[in-house]
Amino acid sequence: RDAMTLARTSSDLAGRTQCVAGVMAPVIEARALGRMVAQGRPVSTSRVREALDRAADGLSALPPGQRDDTAFGYTERQLLFHTGDVLVSLGDHVGAEEAFGQAMRRYSPTEFLDRSLVQLGQARCRLESGEPEEALRISRSTLLDLPPEHRAEIVVYAARALGESVAARHGNVRAVREYREALLSA
Repeated sequence: RDAMTLARTSSDLAGRTQCVAGVMAPVIEARALGRMVAQGRPVSTSRVREALDRAADGLSALPPGQRDDTAFGYTERQLLFHTGDVLVSLGDHVGAEEAFGQAMRRYSPTEFLDRSLVQLGQARCRLESGEPEEALRISRSTLLDLPPEHRAEIVVYAARALGESVAARHGNVRAVREYREALLSA
């Protein structure tokens, strides 16, 4: 709720100015609303999709330099990743897979962190669509295929969280135990 409120405030402050904050604020709002939907709170999915639409419109209005700058701008591939994340929360697994796939195609193989986060998003999508073992497989290979120097804490955290989600829903089955052992060895 706080993230959603702050995102709305940011949107109000940005107004009609074409700026990165004007794109990121509705993305944050959509992600917060998506999390609320995933937690079973009453939120209209059309409200979430409207926030994503505002972000897409804002992105298309940004000057090219800001749409290409991964550090101080906001890129289409970042929006696709965040859209996939939101769609998983809404239960739109087909849309999420499509968004994650488009995002993945826009990252070069040398962009380890972002590609890994997209792959972990794909794993989460598989979990939410009822394929826990495939989710674990994708997550495990994502982490283990990363060179050790690129195993950032955010990637390890997301991989652990996925394993815990599988365990919470499906119990401590053999696949979960093997997954945890693989993570410990990484």
